[in-house]
Amino acid sequence: MSGSSGRQRGSQALGPSRAFRLLHQNLIISDVNFRRRTIIGSTELRIVPLAKLTRVHLNCKQCRILRITINSSTSANYTYTDPTLSVCPSDSKKRNLEYFDSRHYECVIGCDTDL
Repeated sequence: MSGSSGRQRGSQALGPSRAFRLLHQNLIISDVNFRRRTIIGSTELRIVPLAKLTRVHLNCKQCRILRITINSSTSANYTYTDPTLSVCPSDSKKRNLEYFDSRHYECVIGCDTDL
């Protein structure tokens, strides 16, 4: 959810607060391919709005999303952004562990790890 207020755990912000409560998550893994290092599956989220919902942010790093539906029938529009894709761009000349570590940290702290 978009928002400017963040929750705090210690001294680190955990990202924007959500305008919904997660009641249940069901994860179905339908295929695991060790040779290609892929997993195919789906998830179902049951949420309760705490305010008017126009947008829901999900942590879906390194996923290929095929579709999103609401109430099992309505297709939803979505935008997919994976912040880890910018860790070490292919045209980067900085290919060392220190550069990767600092860039990776910057990318993942921007993600809400609670969902």
